[in-house]
Amino acid sequence: MKTTLTLITIAALTLSSAFANDADIVVKCTIGKGKDSISLPETTGKQNKELIIQATHEMPIPTKWDLPQWGSSAERQKTVVVPITPIEFETIQSGWTIRCSGDTVDGDLIRLVGVASFLESQLTQAVHGEQSGPIYSPDGKKTILTPNKAQSAATLLSATRFQLFAKPGKEYEFTVKRLGQSIPLRISCSFKK
Repeated sequence: MKTTLTLITIAALTLSSAFANDADIVVKCTIGKGKDSISLPETTGKQNKELIIQATHEMPIPTKWDLPQWGSSAERQKTVVVPITPIEFETIQSGWTIRCSGDTVDGDLIRLVGVASFLESQLTQAVHGEQSGPIYSPDGKKTILTPNKAQSAATLLSATRFQLFAKPGKEYEFTVKRLGQSIPLRISCSFKK
C-alpha cells in the first residue's frame, strides 16, 4: 500500500509539472509606493514568449520643419506670414515598460527574466541657425511677431535588467532605476487557471 501511495504522489507531481509547463503565465506589477505608485495592467502570456507591460503615454514629436513663409506689408516691408512649421512627426512612448518572459523551473517555480525601463521625454529647441530664432517686426521696434519655437524631444532612458524566481501567487519587491533614483517594483506571477 505504501508503494501505491508513492506512485500516486509521483504521478500527481508529474501531472502538476506537465500542467505548469504548458500553462500561461500571469504577471502583475506595481511600481513605486503610496500615492505615487502605478499599477500596471495584469498581463497574461505563453511561456518563453515576451510579455510587454506598459504604463506609458504617447508623445508626438516633430522631426522635420518647413521654413517660415514671408510676405510683404502695405509699406512693402518683409513680414512673416507663417513661422517654422512641423511637417513630419514620430511618436515616443514615455513612461514605464517592462519586457519579460517566464518559464517553469522545477515544476513549481516561475522564472521571470526581463528588463524594466523608464523613458522620459522633454521638449527642447530642435531647429537652429538662420530663420530659426524669434521673428521680429520689420519696423525696427523689436516687437516679437512669433517666438518661432521648433521643439522636439530629448529623451532619457533608464533600464534595469532582472531575473526573479517566484512561487506562484507570492509578491516580491526589488528596486529598479528611474533616472538615477531607486524605485520599488513589486511583481507577482502565477499560472493561468
